[in-house]
Amino acid sequence: MLNIFIFLYKKIFFLFKKEKYSHKWRKDSAHKILKRLDTLNEAQIFVYLRKIDPFTMEELILTALEKREDIKIERNTKYTGDGGVDGRFYLLNKNRKPLKCIIQAKRYSSLINPKHLKEFANQINQENAYLGFFIHTGRTSKNSFAYAKSINNLRIISGQRLIKLIKFGAID
Repeated sequence: MLNIFIFLYKKIFFLFKKEKYSHKWRKDSAHKILKRLDTLNEAQIFVYLRKIDPFTMEELILTALEKREDIKIERNTKYTGDGGVDGRFYLLNKNRKPLKCIIQAKRYSSLINPKHLKEFANQINQENAYLGFFIHTGRTSKNSFAYAKSINNLRIISGQRLIKLIKFGAID
């Protein structure tokens, strides 16, 4: 009888844990977080974002981009082993031709790691993406900004630009 109880307990625990960390759970969490962020000031937003689950951060960015009519989101089927691409979206240009863009979302509390920028720049080329957006909650050094400017299709989104992305889906 005890073995049956232990077996059932493990099954229920596994199902709960699996549901808690599923894509659906993270997407739902992203929607709740977006509503919560509307009540916070800028400093509070960054403190809050630096504490959330990193995969929920990815969903948050994709969910914010869904606000735009000229963007079609493509979510990864899994969060790990994604080759450094946390999501893709297709930006429709004036001729309604879809332009492939990729994102990398990072939760930093200090300066970003320039190595991550270089790896992402390589991924942009491998994917033959129109643009790559390196989105983060940390600070960007002058060297990292200079490096990003030297790569025509790499954009860094942080600070005020991150706030605009989250609130309005703005990427420009």
